[in-house]
Amino acid sequence: MMALGNAYESRVLRHISLAGVELAPRLYKRQWIGYEEPPGRLHAAQPDLFVLLSNTCVVFEIKLSRCEEGFAQLERLYFPLLWQLFRLPLAGVCVFRNPGKEYLPFPSRPRSLREALTTPAGYISEWHLLV
Repeated sequence: MMALGNAYESRVLRHISLAGVELAPRLYKRQWIGYEEPPGRLHAAQPDLFVLLSNTCVVFEIKLSRCEEGFAQLERLYFPLLWQLFRLPLAGVCVFRNPGKEYLPFPSRPRSLREALTTPAGYISEWHLLV
C-alpha cells in the first residue's frame, strides 16, 4: 500500500507542477524542515508541498485514501512549523484519490489547483483528485 501511496503522491506533485508552472519559484515540493522540541530534541518534517502566495501559505498533504491523519499532520505539525518560518496565515489542502464512505462531494470543494489555492486561511479543504 505504501508503494501505491508514494506513486500517487508523485503523480499529484507532477500534476500540480504542470498546472501551476507560473508558481514554480514559490512552490516547494518535499522540502525538509528541521526543528527542535524541548528539551533539545531535534526533529525533521517534510510537507508534501507548500505554496507561498503574497498573503497566505497553502500547504498540501497528499494521501492515497482520505484519512484523519492527513488533517492532523496539517493542523498539528505543518501549520505551526510554517508559521514560525514565514509568519503568513496558513491554509491546508488534503489531496486524496480514495474518498472513503464518509466523504461527501460538496460543490464548494476544490476541483482544480486554482480553486485549491483559494482555500481561506485557517481552513483545510479536501481535494478528491484522480490522476
